[in-house]
Amino acid sequence: MVIFMPKRPSLVKQVQNVLDSKLKIGHSKYLDKLKDDTAEHIYSWSTYHSYLKHGCYFANWAKTTHGCKDLDSAKPYQ
Repeated sequence: MVIFMPKRPSLVKQVQNVLDSKLKIGHSKYLDKLKDDTAEHIYSWSTYHSYLKHGCYFANWAKTTHGCKDLDSAKPYQ
């Protein structure tokens, strides 16, 4: 009997998934500021692309330098 484990996404894809979950494009940042709810959201595509670029740099560095395979194991190296 062969048991297949679900495939884990790459470290770069994990970074992208986390950032995608924080996207709030098209929502009013002003209204969220009134509710004091802006800390965990990304409102701009340029901010998203910048975070993604640097997150990918970090993910690739953590993978090659420390052999990390998921974001939890890469957290100590932030």
